[in-house]
Amino acid sequence: MRRFICSILLALPFVLEASFQVLIPVSYYGWLDQYSMDSGHSFVGNEACVPTSSVNSFTYLQSSSPSIFGTGLSGTSYSNWEDTDDAMISIMGTTTPDGTYYYQFVWTYNMYMALTKNHPEVQFSGMFPDSIWDASLGYPKPDYITSGKPTAQFLTNLLASGSVALTSIEYTGGGGHELLVNGLEWDPTTNTGTLYFVDPLDPSQNYSGSTVLGPVKQTSGTLQLNGDGNLLLTYDQYSGRLPYTGTYDSVSAELVGLLSVGGFFYNTSYIGNANAQAIVEGVRHLDPTTSSITPILAVLNTVADAESAFLELDPSLYNALLFTDQNVSREMQTAINGSLRRYRYCCTAPGCCRNLWITPLELWLHQDSIDRASYSNRIDGGIIGYDMRLTNNCIGGAAFSYAHTKISWKNTPASAHLNSYGLSLYAAKYCHRLSFDTSLTGFFNHASGSRTVYIPSALPFIAPIDTTITHKNCSNTLQGHVGAIYDLCHWNVCRSTVNIWPFINLDYTYVNLSSFRERDGGDLDLEVDSKNTGLIRSELGLGSTWFLPCYLSFEALLSYVNESRFAGKGTDGHFASTPSSAFTVFGLLPQNNLVSTTLALATTALADRCSAQLTYRGEFGADFAANQISAQLSCCF
Repeated sequence: MRRFICSILLALPFVLEASFQVLIPVSYYGWLDQYSMDSGHSFVGNEACVPTSSVNSFTYLQSSSPSIFGTGLSGTSYSNWEDTDDAMISIMGTTTPDGTYYYQFVWTYNMYMALTKNHPEVQFSGMFPDSIWDASLGYPKPDYITSGKPTAQFLTNLLASGSVALTSIEYTGGGGHELLVNGLEWDPTTNTGTLYFVDPLDPSQNYSGSTVLGPVKQTSGTLQLNGDGNLLLTYDQYSGRLPYTGTYDSVSAELVGLLSVGGFFYNTSYIGNANAQAIVEGVRHLDPTTSSITPILAVLNTVADAESAFLELDPSLYNALLFTDQNVSREMQTAINGSLRRYRYCCTAPGCCRNLWITPLELWLHQDSIDRASYSNRIDGGIIGYDMRLTNNCIGGAAFSYAHTKISWKNTPASAHLNSYGLSLYAAKYCHRLSFDTSLTGFFNHASGSRTVYIPSALPFIAPIDTTITHKNCSNTLQGHVGAIYDLCHWNVCRSTVNIWPFINLDYTYVNLSSFRERDGGDLDLEVDSKNTGLIRSELGLGSTWFLPCYLSFEALLSYVNESRFAGKGTDGHFASTPSSAFTVFGLLPQNNLVSTTLALATTALADRCSAQLTYRGEFGADFAANQISAQLSCCF
């Protein structure tokens, strides 16, 4: 037996430009002989090709997906197979001399799987001519059947997905037969090839009289297009009954029908994860005969495997891009807030009315979640600002900021890099003990990233999906801020002055994430629609400044922070190759309650008009942690 490696690339349309081949190991199939039905059973062995091939296909399903079907479809012994064949003969209405009608075969196979064996999750597909259906008898054409006779491309892609392929043939001289196909070689340049199958007339390698011993036998025949453009099969067919005599005749037959069974978890009622359900609905719109996604999904063994596989395609992780934009904007705002708080302390020299300052900073942040949405940020950047006194108690200024952020996802192999460019306008007014500040900041962000999609194969002859998908996108951020500080009291302690001041901050951050298309993943590429989100961040806290000897000051802040996000939880997308495959998934939208602390040490010893400060800021919540280190150099003139 020649063995070929089955690749899901066989499902791509362009493979028709060259020869292609696919072969499922025949050992997965049953070897029930249809003439076994003539000995103490239904006595219709000569007509039992359809129910017998169906039983042999049940054995394949049990072998390839044991965690789904167990042994309940056809059993584990030859006598079990015979009993199952008796049941199928009755269900399919197989008789002598009529055999089995196509429409009864398709509908009753489906009913047996869905109702008798309680497997409604099984998905069917196939090709049959419209002329075979009889709606007046209650057998209309099912939606999953494609009109027409089988093609090499259709058959190859079903085999590449690991699906059952039951093929109906009609002899050139009349009559028909049913084969269980397990492989195909095809050369589209000559329109010829080889078909591999299990023939219920001759399914076993060994016989002892009328006893069928097994193991399963693979038969092959030549395949070509006939004058009508249909597939014509020629092979040496066993012509006897049992006991086995080994006599063969050459026959030619046209492939007229094909029934496929696979895609066991495309039924969303069997998947508990809502995002996986949504992606299933998107996958439903893909053509299983041309898509490279569907073969690997068709042979998933367990519900857990199915959920995991579909979640590999889940774009909800991109919500972290929105939150990272917000994080960058927030960090730059804290630098401005710090400068405004210290303005009255760093510009005390006579004649000072302008201030130039620069703040480099670094932040490590982690947002946890119970799903794949957990992410981390590392932000490296800085901000440079210039402000001036507009009046004796009012200042205004502008700042430019840049940040580079690395985004890493905790539970999935994905990462991204974000470059952010921001411009801020700010002002503050000092009224004796009470001061107010406000700012408006805009950011342009450019992100590039990648995610690895890995879906293991449940069958050894189907290659797993293992690919890295890239993306680039842009976003815009607009943040407004208002804040107030009240100098509650101060007193002198051991040559030091201590100030106590409660404060309040209120920020609103709006982010617009542009639509983008993934690259390098072939059929796995998604197009993700644009989306917006908003964040209201309120902070209430208490601060203290200690003015120490030797030109030193120490600042400590402790506050409660509430972050309320709205909009942006849902992500709309579709497979790039199929716009009709649209789906919506829902990702992380954290509503954080945080404790924030800031510790800063400053000195004015550098020069009369300059000050420097080193600051640590931390924010902590049940699912959130952030640590920032920054330095600031200010020069008044």
